[in-house]
Amino acid sequence: MREWVCKRRDTLVCTDARYTTHARTDGRKQDGRTHASARAHPPTHTHTSGPGKIIGDSHTLFKVSGNKAHLEAEDVEFVHVASATRQERRELGAAVFVLGKATATFENCSLTSEEGFGLWLSQKSRVRAQRCLVTQCGRSAVVMFGHGALDLMASNITSPGMNGICARGNTRVTATGCRVEDAPMRGIYAYENATLKLAACAVSGTRNAGLAAVQVESLQTSDSATLVMDSTCTFDQNRGVDIHVAGTVRCSGDVASVYGVRPVSEALGPRCPEPKTWAGEDLAAVCE
Repeated sequence: MREWVCKRRDTLVCTDARYTTHARTDGRKQDGRTHASARAHPPTHTHTSGPGKIIGDSHTLFKVSGNKAHLEAEDVEFVHVASATRQERRELGAAVFVLGKATATFENCSLTSEEGFGLWLSQKSRVRAQRCLVTQCGRSAVVMFGHGALDLMASNITSPGMNGICARGNTRVTATGCRVEDAPMRGIYAYENATLKLAACAVSGTRNAGLAAVQVESLQTSDSATLVMDSTCTFDQNRGVDIHVAGTVRCSGDVASVYGVRPVSEALGPRCPEPKTWAGEDLAAVCE
C-alpha cells in the first residue's frame, strides 16, 4: 500500500488507489510528508478506492457540502495530522466533514485525527459506514449536530480523546454490530432531541467513573430524546454506570426490562456547550 502523492495543485494521484472527482483539491509538501485536502461542492460525486492513504493537516481532509454532493470511499485510510496553525487558531477540524444535505458512504475505511474529530456531521447530512474504524482521535471520534444521520454497521470506534460518539440536536444514530472501546469520557452521548438506536453493539472500557458508557439526556421542556436498544447489546469494564438516561427520554422495552434503566430528573456529568457556529470553525470546547 502506498500513500497518496500530490503531483501538482488540483490533482491527487496514488499508485495503488483510484481517485476520481470533480472536486477542488489542493496539497503541499511539508517535512517530507504529503499534506492534502479536498472539498466536494454540488453537484459533485467524489469516489476514492484503495488500498490507499490520504494524509493532511488542513482543517479537514474532505469537506463534503451542498445539496447533491456525495463522497464514496472504499479501502482508504484518512489520516488527519496535527497543525501548528490550527493549534494557534484553536481550530479542531476533522478527517471528514459532511454538512448541508451532502451524503457520504464508507466501506472498509479508517479515519483518525491527531487533534480533531474523525467524522463530523452537521445540518442535514447523511453518512453510512460499514466495516470501518474510527480511532486515535484527539477529540470525540464522531460528532453530530443539526439533523445529521449516521448509519454504522460492523464498525469500531476506539481510543477517542473524549467521547466515542457525541450527537446533539435532532440527530439520529443507528448502529448495528458495532464496538465502542476505551473512551476517556462516554462511549456514546446523545442529547436534546437525538435518537439513538443500538443493536448487537458493545461498549467497553470507558474511564470516567462519573459518566455513563451510554448517556442519553433531554433536559429542556421542549426536547425529547429516544433510546432504542435490543437485548444483545453488551457492556464490559466501564468505570461509570453502563447506561444513564435523564429528562424526557423515550426508551424501548429492552432498556428497562433487560438493562434495568429508567429516566431520572437530573443530568450526569457536564453538558456540551453550544457551538459558536454551524460551520464549526471554532469548536475547541465541544463535548467537554
